[in-house]
Amino acid sequence: MSALTKKQQDIEKQFDFKVIYPVGEALEIIKKSSYVRFNASVDIAVSLNIDPKKTDQVVKGSLVLPHGTGKNVTVAVICNKENGDKAKNANADFIGNDDIIEKIISNNFPKFDILITEPSLMPKVMSKIGRIIGPKGLMPSLVNNTVTTDIATSVKEAKMGRIKFKTDKYGIVHSSVGKVSFLSSNLQENIKELVTILLSLKPSSAKNPYIKKISLSSTMGRGVFVSVSSVAK
Repeated sequence: MSALTKKQQDIEKQFDFKVIYPVGEALEIIKKSSYVRFNASVDIAVSLNIDPKKTDQVVKGSLVLPHGTGKNVTVAVICNKENGDKAKNANADFIGNDDIIEKIISNNFPKFDILITEPSLMPKVMSKIGRIIGPKGLMPSLVNNTVTTDIATSVKEAKMGRIKFKTDKYGIVHSSVGKVSFLSSNLQENIKELVTILLSLKPSSAKNPYIKKISLSSTMGRGVFVSVSSVAK
């Protein structure tokens, strides 16, 4: 384990990282103890009382946080002409059809984070570029609302920051819930929205207490434990 920097040592002296705090206090510690020179992300880890080896206890889903993630998301849309204007008005970064597909095939297309298409075009997307975008986690899907007839709403949600989550092999859900620069009240709303979704997805066979632990941290920062009762509705 590498030695702590002077800044890290000062932070360790200021705060007790073994205590479980209400979410508001935990966020203030996160903000004050972030020492990086960029706008750090605020990340959450929720430990669930499940057996991740059992398929019926795997918890996964997606949601749009009330105040977004604070990240710049590049959205590409493959659609028919009538949906092109809707995508443009929703601030999609790239809009097209066969032209986008051909550029992806030739590896001559700018990087993007999310690809959205309409149901009628999904077979073409899968057959022509599925092997390229699938391994990169960019394949549109109904579950993530990226295969849809409501292109405008899907683009707006994607730009705002739709997050996907799934329990890891230890039964923990990891996600970003915003940036250190966000108002604490906005971060709290984002956190509570995620926890509410997780509670709604509780497997019938899961043990109680369903949520065992919650911790928050900033990029490269120490984790701060959060009381479940302060975020669970």
